[in-house]
Amino acid sequence: MVDNYNNRFAEGIPLKTVIVEGSMERLVAILLTALTSALGMVPVVVGSGAGKEILQPLAVVILGGLFTSTALTLLVLPALYSLFGRFLVPKETMGNIQDINTSQGSII
Repeated sequence: MVDNYNNRFAEGIPLKTVIVEGSMERLVAILLTALTSALGMVPVVVGSGAGKEILQPLAVVILGGLFTSTALTLLVLPALYSLFGRFLVPKETMGNIQDINTSQGSII
């Protein structure tokens, strides 16, 4: 997701637009990956039989980690990028952005 933000930011798109559009573009992939993994763990969480004492608590922890990591990816990552995103773009990319802004200003 950060690479997606960086590519859009390097094109000269404003930071707020970069975060909103970049997040919306990656939203489906992130949610489907987490949902698929969570659905795979449900039989272990609700199942019974031999080994349940060991596997069920492990599956609950993994399921909780899936929800937590998905929430962190979708909520915390964009917030941190809005604060520190300007520092993550490589210097040569920033030079290209300034060249674009300068050339656009001279055309008008």
